[in-house]
Amino acid sequence: MLTKNTVILAKIEGTYGVDPVPTSPDNAILVSSPDLKVDGEILTRDYVRQNMSPIGHVIGKKKVTCSFTCELKGSGTAGTAPQVGVLLRACGLEETVAASSVTYTPRSTGFESVTLYVYFDGLLHKVPGVVGSVSLNLEAGKYGELSFDFEGKYTKPIDAALPASGPVITPTPEIVKSANFSVGGYAATINGLQFGLNNTITAPGNVNSADGYGDLRITGRDPSGSFDPEAVLLATHDFWAAWEAATPQALTVTIGATAGNIVDVDVDFAVSREIGYGDREGIRTYEIPYTAQGSAGDDEVEIIFT
Repeated sequence: MLTKNTVILAKIEGTYGVDPVPTSPDNAILVSSPDLKVDGEILTRDYVRQNMSPIGHVIGKKKVTCSFTCELKGSGTAGTAPQVGVLLRACGLEETVAASSVTYTPRSTGFESVTLYVYFDGLLHKVPGVVGSVSLNLEAGKYGELSFDFEGKYTKPIDAALPASGPVITPTPEIVKSANFSVGGYAATINGLQFGLNNTITAPGNVNSADGYGDLRITGRDPSGSFDPEAVLLATHDFWAAWEAATPQALTVTIGATAGNIVDVDVDFAVSREIGYGDREGIRTYEIPYTAQGSAGDDEVEIIFT
């Protein structure tokens, strides 16, 4: 089985854990570095008897973890959800579709889940009840990336041929340049920006479940990230005062300039956790990790596709 011959499908579930039967190419996702692991709890039978030979173990609770990376890009048509939209929704983000934009913001109720189909060159894992977390990485001169970490219910894999058609590969993602980055209204010079939801996923036990687990749930989040501005005089921008007073600062960045493939990322209330010094090719920089706090609630970040 060739590792390159891998296709992943994802579709929103109408009812948690009920397979909505994703198909390709409609539900196919373009991914890189896919990884799937089955986590089975080993129940040992460590009892004494007339000899020291071990008694065979039993596999108890079972679940699946799946991770991969996707390009940060639009659908190619303003007002149409991007390919990764269903994945963002499964990470606790609410999708709002308007005439020329699709916006994703955090939610605290009404969470959605997806079923993943993971084809490994003739072997198919169907993973229902999937929820997860997402992180964003932007680096100057490269494509933006979204990294997903999911957990779902276990079902035994089956033999199944790869879909005849795979994911749509257009449009090409925009390079991170001319991005108009600003922090607290100051146009800082950075090389990279990171943001992650850092969702807490729980899998409570359930004696009525076939795998011993109940519904996998998002029960919390710790949105945070980091950026690396060039160090400047305090008169130019006082990063230190903002850190000392834990003053929220808005982080804004725009990737792309073509309608249908523009992505705005807005973190409106970023609070610096610390400030460290760094070096970027002989230039003094700051290394600033931050917490993305809310104001009215569920407003830590906006990811807007236009």
